[in-house]
Amino acid sequence: MNGAVQKRSFPGAQSALGCANDVAKGVVPNQLGTWYFGRGGWCPGQDVLPGVVDVTSSVKLGQVNTLSYRTTYAGQAVDIARGNIVLSSYLVVWQ
Repeated sequence: MNGAVQKRSFPGAQSALGCANDVAKGVVPNQLGTWYFGRGGWCPGQDVLPGVVDVTSSVKLGQVNTLSYRTTYAGQAVDIARGNIVLSSYLVVWQ
């Protein structure tokens, strides 16, 4: 927001067998395909929690504000060679 950087990382389920190792945490085991591979912060059967960032301190009241979003993987911009990210985003404003 307005140049202030808010980083969110996706730990856990990042290793090659990350989801297989998390079966005790609610992962649904033995699905077809690659259920056992680590993913970006989620595994099959687990709840996907929303990422919430409070940008209040970066808002400039009475001025134009700019909100931007960028994805990276291992410090590099995500492009077609690194995967596909589907994002739903909401900016909630209240008084």
